[in-house]
Amino acid sequence: MTLQWLAITAIYFEYGQAFRSGLVDDLKDAYCTTPTPLIFDGRLSTGHPPVDDQICALVAFFRHATTDQECLTTLVYVLGNLAVPAIFLLVEPCRQPRITGILKQQQPPAISFQRFLAYPTILGLMYQAVSMGPTMSIYWMLFIQSTRIQERPLYVSRADAEGIITAITAGMFLPTFAMIVSAQPIFTWLWQIFPVLVWGIHRGYVRIALRPCGAKNQQMGNTLIHDLFVFVFLMCWVLHAMVVYPIIMDIDALKAIVIPSVANLPPTVSIGRRIADFLKWDGAIGMLSTMLGSLWFTTTRRETLGMMGWYMLTVPLVGPGSAVAGVLIWREKRLS
Repeated sequence: MTLQWLAITAIYFEYGQAFRSGLVDDLKDAYCTTPTPLIFDGRLSTGHPPVDDQICALVAFFRHATTDQECLTTLVYVLGNLAVPAIFLLVEPCRQPRITGILKQQQPPAISFQRFLAYPTILGLMYQAVSMGPTMSIYWMLFIQSTRIQERPLYVSRADAEGIITAITAGMFLPTFAMIVSAQPIFTWLWQIFPVLVWGIHRGYVRIALRPCGAKNQQMGNTLIHDLFVFVFLMCWVLHAMVVYPIIMDIDALKAIVIPSVANLPPTVSIGRRIADFLKWDGAIGMLSTMLGSLWFTTTRRETLGMMGWYMLTVPLVGPGSAVAGVLIWREKRLS
Protein backbone atom coordinates (compact mmCIF):
# COMPACT_ATOMS: atom_id res chain seq x y z
CA MET A 1 0.00 0.00 0.00
CA THR A 2 2.88 2.39 0.76
CA LEU A 3 4.32 1.93 -2.73
CA GLN A 4 0.91 2.56 -4.28
CA TRP A 5 0.69 5.86 -2.43
CA LEU A 6 4.21 6.73 -3.55
CA ALA A 7 3.19 6.18 -7.18
CA ILE A 8 0.17 8.46 -6.69
CA THR A 9 2.32 11.02 -4.87
CA ALA A 10 4.84 10.99 -7.73
CA ILE A 11 2.15 11.68 -10.32
CA TYR A 12 0.53 14.38 -8.17
CA PHE A 13 3.68 16.34 -7.33
CA GLU A 14 5.60 15.79 -10.57
CA TYR A 15 2.94 16.09 -13.25
CA GLY A 16 0.33 17.90 -11.18
CA GLN A 17 2.72 20.70 -10.34
CA ALA A 18 4.16 20.74 -13.88
CA PHE A 19 0.72 21.43 -15.34
CA ARG A 20 -0.51 23.67 -12.53
CA SER A 21 2.58 25.86 -12.76
CA GLY A 22 2.34 26.09 -16.55
CA LEU A 23 5.70 24.39 -17.07
CA VAL A 24 4.54 22.22 -19.97
CA ASP A 25 2.99 25.15 -21.84
CA ASP A 26 6.03 27.34 -21.23
CA LEU A 27 8.39 24.67 -22.58
CA LYS A 28 6.23 24.24 -25.69
CA ASP A 29 6.09 28.01 -26.21
CA ALA A 30 9.86 28.30 -25.83
CA TYR A 31 10.91 25.37 -28.01
CA CYS A 32 8.02 23.89 -29.98
CA THR A 33 6.01 26.69 -31.58
CA THR A 34 7.69 27.09 -34.97
CA PRO A 35 6.82 24.84 -37.93
CA THR A 36 10.28 23.28 -37.63
CA PRO A 37 11.06 23.43 -33.92
CA LEU A 38 14.57 24.40 -32.96
CA ILE A 39 14.75 21.41 -30.64
CA PHE A 40 14.65 19.10 -33.66
CA ASP A 41 17.17 21.20 -35.56
CA GLY A 42 15.13 20.56 -38.69
CA ARG A 43 16.23 16.91 -38.84
CA LEU A 44 14.48 14.94 -36.13
CA SER A 45 10.86 15.68 -36.96
CA THR A 46 8.62 12.65 -37.52
CA GLY A 47 6.35 14.55 -39.89
CA HIS A 48 3.33 14.10 -37.59
CA PRO A 49 2.67 17.36 -35.67
CA PRO A 50 0.85 15.81 -32.64
CA VAL A 51 3.69 13.31 -32.15
CA ASP A 52 6.33 15.97 -32.71
CA ASP A 53 4.60 18.22 -30.18
CA GLN A 54 4.79 15.64 -27.38
CA ILE A 55 8.33 14.51 -28.22
CA CYS A 56 9.45 18.12 -28.43
CA ALA A 57 8.09 18.90 -24.96
CA LEU A 58 9.93 15.90 -23.50
CA VAL A 59 13.22 16.73 -25.22
CA ALA A 60 12.82 20.43 -24.43
CA PHE A 61 12.59 19.57 -20.72
CA PHE A 62 16.07 18.04 -20.69
CA ARG A 63 17.42 20.52 -23.21
CA HIS A 64 16.53 23.36 -20.87
CA ALA A 65 17.77 21.45 -17.83
CA THR A 66 21.23 21.07 -19.36
CA THR A 67 21.53 24.73 -20.35
CA ASP A 68 20.01 26.45 -17.31
CA GLN A 69 22.32 26.77 -14.31
CA GLU A 70 19.31 26.89 -11.95
CA CYS A 71 18.60 23.20 -12.57
CA LEU A 72 21.80 21.74 -14.05
CA THR A 73 23.25 20.76 -10.66
CA THR A 74 19.97 19.14 -9.66
CA LEU A 75 19.84 17.25 -12.97
CA VAL A 76 23.35 15.84 -12.50
CA TYR A 77 22.70 14.90 -8.87
CA VAL A 78 19.37 13.18 -9.60
CA LEU A 79 20.60 11.29 -12.67
CA GLY A 80 23.72 10.15 -10.82
CA ASN A 81 21.71 8.67 -7.96
CA LEU A 82 19.01 7.16 -10.17
CA ALA A 83 21.72 5.26 -12.06
CA VAL A 84 21.72 2.76 -9.17
CA PRO A 85 18.12 1.50 -9.55
CA ALA A 86 18.52 1.67 -13.34
CA ILE A 87 21.48 -0.74 -13.14
CA PHE A 88 19.54 -2.99 -10.76
CA LEU A 89 16.73 -3.26 -13.34
CA LEU A 90 19.23 -4.53 -15.91
CA VAL A 91 21.07 -6.96 -13.64
CA GLU A 92 18.14 -8.68 -11.94
CA PRO A 93 16.56 -10.53 -14.91
CA CYS A 94 19.99 -12.03 -15.77
CA ARG A 95 20.22 -14.07 -12.57
CA GLN A 96 20.04 -17.85 -12.83
CA PRO A 97 20.54 -20.85 -10.51
CA ARG A 98 23.75 -22.84 -10.32
CA ILE A 99 23.27 -26.62 -10.42
CA THR A 100 25.94 -29.33 -10.12
CA GLY A 101 28.83 -26.93 -10.37
CA ILE A 102 27.86 -25.18 -13.62
CA LEU A 103 25.44 -22.49 -14.61
CA LYS A 104 22.31 -23.95 -16.11
CA GLN A 105 21.82 -22.83 -19.70
CA GLN A 106 18.56 -21.82 -21.38
CA GLN A 107 16.76 -21.47 -18.03
CA PRO A 108 14.15 -18.85 -17.13
CA PRO A 109 15.18 -16.25 -14.55
CA ALA A 110 15.63 -17.75 -11.09
CA ILE A 111 13.43 -15.05 -9.65
CA SER A 112 9.90 -15.67 -10.91
CA PHE A 113 9.30 -12.29 -12.50
CA GLN A 114 6.10 -11.45 -14.15
CA ARG A 115 6.85 -11.24 -17.85
CA PHE A 116 6.76 -7.45 -17.75
CA LEU A 117 9.55 -7.24 -15.16
CA ALA A 118 11.88 -9.48 -17.15
CA TYR A 119 12.33 -6.83 -19.86
CA PRO A 120 14.31 -3.88 -18.48
CA THR A 121 14.11 -2.08 -21.85
CA ILE A 122 10.36 -1.63 -21.38
CA LEU A 123 10.92 -0.35 -17.86
CA GLY A 124 13.67 1.96 -19.11
CA LEU A 125 11.45 3.47 -21.80
CA MET A 126 8.71 3.83 -19.20
CA TYR A 127 11.23 5.68 -17.03
CA GLN A 128 12.06 8.01 -19.91
CA ALA A 129 8.44 8.64 -20.83
CA VAL A 130 6.82 8.71 -17.37
CA SER A 131 9.82 9.44 -15.06
CA MET A 132 11.56 7.31 -12.45
CA GLY A 133 9.29 8.09 -9.49
CA PRO A 134 6.11 6.35 -10.73
CA THR A 135 8.13 3.70 -12.61
CA MET A 136 10.07 2.48 -9.58
CA SER A 137 6.99 2.54 -7.34
CA ILE A 138 5.13 0.32 -9.82
CA TYR A 139 8.19 -1.87 -10.38
CA TRP A 140 8.66 -2.64 -6.70
CA MET A 141 4.96 -3.37 -6.21
CA LEU A 142 5.13 -5.97 -9.00
CA PHE A 143 8.53 -7.24 -7.84
CA ILE A 144 7.29 -7.95 -4.33
CA GLN A 145 4.06 -9.56 -5.55
CA SER A 146 5.77 -11.78 -8.12
CA THR A 147 8.95 -12.92 -6.37
CA ARG A 148 9.78 -15.25 -3.57
CA ILE A 149 12.62 -14.96 -1.09
CA GLN A 150 15.67 -16.70 -2.56
CA GLU A 151 18.05 -18.30 -0.10
CA ARG A 152 19.86 -20.47 -2.64
CA PRO A 153 22.79 -18.96 -4.57
CA LEU A 154 21.91 -17.00 -7.69
CA TYR A 155 24.49 -16.19 -10.33
CA VAL A 156 25.02 -13.95 -13.30
CA SER A 157 27.07 -15.50 -16.10
CA ARG A 158 30.34 -13.78 -16.98
CA ALA A 159 29.03 -13.07 -20.49
CA ASP A 160 26.00 -11.28 -19.05
CA ALA A 161 28.09 -9.43 -16.46
CA GLU A 162 30.55 -8.17 -19.08
CA GLY A 163 27.66 -7.28 -21.38
CA ILE A 164 25.93 -5.33 -18.61
CA ILE A 165 29.06 -3.31 -17.82
CA THR A 166 29.71 -2.62 -21.51
CA ALA A 167 26.08 -1.64 -22.12
CA ILE A 168 25.92 0.65 -19.09
CA THR A 169 29.17 2.37 -20.06
CA ALA A 170 28.46 2.83 -23.78
CA GLY A 171 24.66 2.92 -23.72
CA MET A 172 23.88 4.89 -20.55
CA PHE A 173 26.88 6.73 -19.09
CA LEU A 174 28.27 8.08 -22.40
CA PRO A 175 24.90 9.33 -23.77
CA THR A 176 24.14 10.97 -20.42
CA PHE A 177 27.55 12.66 -20.37
CA ALA A 178 27.11 13.80 -23.97
CA MET A 179 23.68 15.27 -23.22
CA ILE A 180 24.97 17.21 -20.21
CA VAL A 181 28.13 18.66 -21.76
CA SER A 182 26.99 19.14 -25.37
CA ALA A 183 24.67 21.83 -26.66
CA GLN A 184 23.62 19.72 -29.66
CA PRO A 185 19.90 18.78 -29.63
CA ILE A 186 20.69 15.41 -31.23
CA PHE A 187 22.36 14.21 -28.00
CA THR A 188 19.38 15.30 -25.92
CA TRP A 189 17.07 13.39 -28.27
CA LEU A 190 19.24 10.27 -28.36
CA TRP A 191 19.38 10.18 -24.56
CA GLN A 192 15.62 9.60 -24.54
CA ILE A 193 16.15 6.17 -26.12
CA PHE A 194 19.21 5.09 -24.12
CA PRO A 195 17.35 2.00 -22.78
CA VAL A 196 17.20 0.71 -26.36
CA LEU A 197 20.93 1.38 -26.77
CA VAL A 198 21.65 -0.49 -23.53
CA TRP A 199 19.54 -3.46 -24.65
CA GLY A 200 21.19 -3.63 -28.07
CA ILE A 201 24.74 -3.43 -26.72
CA HIS A 202 24.05 -5.98 -23.98
CA ARG A 203 22.43 -8.53 -26.27
CA GLY A 204 25.04 -8.01 -28.98
CA TYR A 205 27.92 -8.49 -26.54
CA VAL A 206 26.40 -11.65 -25.07
CA ARG A 207 25.91 -13.17 -28.53
CA ILE A 208 29.52 -12.47 -29.44
CA ALA A 209 30.85 -13.69 -26.09
CA LEU A 210 28.95 -16.99 -26.37
CA ARG A 211 30.27 -17.88 -29.82
CA PRO A 212 33.36 -19.76 -28.55
CA CYS A 213 31.36 -22.79 -27.36
CA GLY A 214 29.47 -20.64 -24.85
CA ALA A 215 32.43 -20.81 -22.45
CA LYS A 216 31.63 -17.52 -20.73
CA ASN A 217 28.13 -18.72 -19.97
CA GLN A 218 29.71 -21.38 -17.76
CA GLN A 219 31.73 -18.82 -15.78
CA MET A 220 30.40 -16.78 -12.91
CA GLY A 221 30.24 -13.02 -13.24
CA ASN A 222 29.08 -12.12 -9.73
CA THR A 223 32.46 -10.61 -8.88
CA LEU A 224 32.09 -8.21 -11.80
CA ILE A 225 28.57 -7.27 -10.70
CA HIS A 226 29.85 -6.76 -7.14
CA ASP A 227 32.62 -4.50 -8.47
CA LEU A 228 30.08 -2.60 -10.56
CA PHE A 229 28.00 -1.84 -7.47
CA VAL A 230 31.17 -0.78 -5.60
CA PHE A 231 31.97 1.60 -8.47
CA VAL A 232 28.51 3.22 -8.44
CA PHE A 233 28.69 3.42 -4.62
CA LEU A 234 31.89 5.46 -4.89
CA MET A 235 30.59 7.48 -7.85
CA CYS A 236 27.43 8.51 -5.99
CA TRP A 237 29.41 9.24 -2.83
CA VAL A 238 31.75 11.59 -4.71
CA LEU A 239 28.75 13.26 -6.38
CA HIS A 240 27.04 13.67 -3.00
CA ALA A 241 30.22 15.12 -1.51
CA MET A 242 30.60 17.64 -4.34
CA VAL A 243 26.97 18.77 -4.30
CA VAL A 244 25.73 18.44 -0.71
CA TYR A 245 28.74 18.73 1.60
CA PRO A 246 29.48 22.41 0.78
CA ILE A 247 25.87 23.40 1.55
CA ILE A 248 25.04 20.87 4.28
CA MET A 249 24.33 23.64 6.83
CA ASP A 250 22.49 25.93 4.40
CA ILE A 251 18.84 24.86 4.33
CA ASP A 252 17.93 27.36 1.58
CA ALA A 253 20.66 26.01 -0.67
CA LEU A 254 19.58 22.43 0.04
CA LYS A 255 16.00 23.34 -0.90
CA ALA A 256 17.25 24.86 -4.13
CA ILE A 257 19.19 21.76 -5.19
CA VAL A 258 17.96 18.58 -3.48
CA ILE A 259 14.82 19.17 -1.37
CA PRO A 260 11.56 19.36 -3.38
CA SER A 261 8.87 21.93 -2.69
CA VAL A 262 5.56 20.74 -1.23
CA ALA A 263 3.86 24.03 -2.13
CA ASN A 264 2.80 24.66 -5.71
CA LEU A 265 5.24 26.84 -7.62
CA PRO A 266 3.53 29.79 -9.32
CA PRO A 267 3.88 30.35 -13.09
CA THR A 268 6.00 33.44 -12.33
CA VAL A 269 8.83 31.21 -11.10
CA SER A 270 11.52 30.60 -13.72
CA ILE A 271 11.35 27.53 -15.96
CA GLY A 272 14.65 26.34 -14.49
CA ARG A 273 13.32 26.28 -10.92
CA ARG A 274 10.17 24.44 -11.98
CA ILE A 275 12.19 21.84 -13.88
CA ALA A 276 14.48 21.44 -10.87
CA ASP A 277 11.47 20.84 -8.61
CA PHE A 278 10.15 18.13 -10.96
CA LEU A 279 13.56 16.44 -10.92
CA LYS A 280 13.83 16.64 -7.14
CA TRP A 281 10.46 14.96 -6.68
CA ASP A 282 11.36 12.33 -9.25
CA GLY A 283 14.66 11.53 -7.56
CA ALA A 284 13.19 11.53 -4.05
CA ILE A 285 10.29 9.20 -4.84
CA GLY A 286 12.35 6.96 -7.12
CA MET A 287 15.00 6.42 -4.45
CA LEU A 288 12.50 6.12 -1.59
CA SER A 289 10.59 3.44 -3.52
CA THR A 290 13.84 1.56 -4.08
CA MET A 291 14.77 1.76 -0.40
CA LEU A 292 11.38 0.46 0.68
CA GLY A 293 11.46 -2.28 -1.95
CA SER A 294 14.94 -3.38 -0.93
CA LEU A 295 13.60 -4.26 2.52
CA TRP A 296 12.17 -7.31 0.74
CA PHE A 297 15.76 -8.63 0.49
CA THR A 298 15.86 -9.15 4.25
CA THR A 299 14.80 -12.44 5.83
CA THR A 300 14.73 -11.62 9.54
CA ARG A 301 13.48 -8.77 11.68
CA ARG A 302 17.05 -8.03 12.70
CA GLU A 303 18.11 -7.63 9.07
CA THR A 304 15.12 -5.38 8.38
CA LEU A 305 15.88 -3.12 11.32
CA GLY A 306 19.55 -3.11 10.39
CA MET A 307 18.78 -2.04 6.82
CA MET A 308 16.47 0.72 8.01
CA GLY A 309 19.21 1.94 10.34
CA TRP A 310 21.71 1.79 7.47
CA TYR A 311 19.53 4.04 5.34
CA MET A 312 18.91 6.55 8.12
CA LEU A 313 22.66 6.80 8.75
CA THR A 314 24.05 6.73 5.22
CA VAL A 315 21.56 8.78 3.19
CA PRO A 316 22.73 12.10 4.70
CA LEU A 317 26.37 10.97 4.88
CA VAL A 318 27.00 9.39 1.47
CA GLY A 319 23.75 10.07 -0.39
CA PRO A 320 20.77 7.93 -1.40
CA GLY A 321 22.49 6.37 -4.40
CA SER A 322 25.42 5.13 -2.33
CA ALA A 323 23.08 3.95 0.44
CA VAL A 324 21.16 1.74 -2.01
CA ALA A 325 24.37 0.59 -3.70
CA GLY A 326 25.68 -0.50 -0.31
CA VAL A 327 22.62 -2.70 0.18
CA LEU A 328 23.09 -4.20 -3.29
CA ILE A 329 26.75 -4.98 -2.48
CA TRP A 330 25.63 -6.81 0.68
CA ARG A 331 22.97 -8.70 -1.24
CA GLU A 332 25.38 -9.65 -4.02
CA LYS A 333 27.71 -11.27 -1.50
CA ARG A 334 24.84 -13.22 0.00
CA LEU A 335 23.49 -14.41 -3.34
CA SER A 336 26.90 -15.66 -4.46
